[in-house]
Amino acid sequence: MLRALILAVLTLFGWLLYLPVLILAYLVVEVLARMVLDGGWDERLVIAGVILAFSSGKHIFLLSWSSLLYRKRRLSHVTLLYPAKLDRTLDIEKIQHTMNESAKELQQAFEKPLLRPVVVVASPILLMHLRCRAAGFALPYTVIINPIYAGVFHQWQELARHELAHVATYRISPFKRVPALLSEGLACYFMQTENGFSLDAHALAILSEELCEPLFTMDDKTFYRRADAIRNYILAGSFASYLVHRVGWERYYRFYVSTSARKWVQDIEKILGKNVAELEQEWRHSLILRDDLSPVLPQLRLYWRVLRLIHHWQWQQVAEAAEQYLSVYGYDRLIASVAITSYFLLRQWEHCERWCKILMDDDSPTARLERGLSLLYIGCCYDLQGRREDALGAYKAVLQELPVPAWNYESTHTIAKRHLRRAFTIAHFDRYVRYKVRELLTEIGA
Repeated sequence: MLRALILAVLTLFGWLLYLPVLILAYLVVEVLARMVLDGGWDERLVIAGVILAFSSGKHIFLLSWSSLLYRKRRLSHVTLLYPAKLDRTLDIEKIQHTMNESAKELQQAFEKPLLRPVVVVASPILLMHLRCRAAGFALPYTVIINPIYAGVFHQWQELARHELAHVATYRISPFKRVPALLSEGLACYFMQTENGFSLDAHALAILSEELCEPLFTMDDKTFYRRADAIRNYILAGSFASYLVHRVGWERYYRFYVSTSARKWVQDIEKILGKNVAELEQEWRHSLILRDDLSPVLPQLRLYWRVLRLIHHWQWQQVAEAAEQYLSVYGYDRLIASVAITSYFLLRQWEHCERWCKILMDDDSPTARLERGLSLLYIGCCYDLQGRREDALGAYKAVLQELPVPAWNYESTHTIAKRHLRRAFTIAHFDRYVRYKVRELLTEIGA
């Protein structure tokens, strides 16, 4: 009893010390951001503030100092910060131009526009330290994007619109909390498409492939559930689009800025005269009646079937569905990566190697991570077949394809070391290959 009481007192004391630190960190970010927007401070200090607010331990000082070395590009609506060596791997001007044009579009939509340039940071390592696996992360005055993942799951324009919409809504009502269904729905509404296909087409494919629980019953935890998060984003965006077209943008905008998590259901009913359950049923029925979605529906149904099977760990069915998709509709980087993983887990080395080589022919800069992972899988296939020299050659090639300083110079060869260790873990530990891989790890300072 005494031990439990002491533990409770220490826990309470710890929180009393920690809470002011969190509040101070938030205020630091806000003050620095406002100074940047007023033109008095350098944008790079915002990144230092974000890191100080969200990082911990030894990473604080390392990242704070390194973040001050980011390069800077300015346009009318966006200021882009990025590691210097990112120039070698991505079209920085294209990224900045896309973000800037998207900011212009959003400025026309909101009554309280993006008055000053938004700070956009291209930094995979910053998202990693924020424990964010998404392609982007929005703060009230800053957007952080991951250039490695952005080209895989989303097109640049879609990512830009989504994250900048979050920035705009933060500025409209910074202290008001709305449910994820509304906030992510509005951000996805501004995306307009997902990987080039309309949100409505994706939504109809999802609804025709699986039984989805009603959107209005989802709390934030359910909405962001890892297995269903991507699906829920798409459905929320399509539902938001339906509501906007039903009542018009101005009325929906007024509803969004005036509502809250507690009363949004009642507010929608006041505006439209119907409860949310009836509106959701009408939205689903309206998608079924859309003839313009029919041409792409078979392709998207198969696409979402592949993704659904992954979460059920049905690897043979995943591989078959991925093969069917790729043979009928042609190369798709994400589906090809899924096929590689499936065949590897099924120990079907020839099929795995075949798709690895096909994916390695994708020479676009944003496919660099997938090419490196393909080499990793090829090395593992050779390793598990006892082809020692071939396996070692593939492992060496991983370092050449994934030179981490080309993405960010803050942590030398972190990704390469992790992938080498992963190969070292999942392979069968052939002694010769294990010895040689350890030599490689020693060479890069692991």
